[in-house]
Amino acid sequence: MKTIGFGDLTPRSDTSKAIAIVFVPVSVASMGYILGNFTSFLLERRRAKYTKKLWASELKLEDIEVLDENSDGAVSELEYIKFMLVAMRKIDGELFDDLRDQFIRLDVTGDGKVTKADLKIIASRNIRSWSHKLLMGEYKHQLMNSYNEERNK
Repeated sequence: MKTIGFGDLTPRSDTSKAIAIVFVPVSVASMGYILGNFTSFLLERRRAKYTKKLWASELKLEDIEVLDENSDGAVSELEYIKFMLVAMRKIDGELFDDLRDQFIRLDVTGDGKVTKADLKIIASRNIRSWSHKLLMGEYKHQLMNSYNEERNK
């Protein structure tokens, strides 16, 4: 595989050329696979070592300042979980914030939980929105009919 293109080994017969046509792509793909797995192994080892270090470390006073996103002087459960997931590279901060925003949109009552009451409110809002759209569609249809009648006169 390494000598192809350097002139050291050149296929001359039709059979050896056919074998080379198959061998070259397979060998390149195999090397890519091997190198990819080796790199993944090294990265996973490094990540596991870092995660172990995170689990073993104690929370210090200066850590509270870093973890306290809303500056209330305390670290909430959510702030701590977000920090740990981001630090362990399990999730990025932006995705975490997007998920939190989605939860807040679903928690219509604002009690910190998504309940049946929240879902009923969302459903009724959607129904009102659709009924409004239907009314607007009917109004547009009536306008078009009256316009066409006036035009035909």
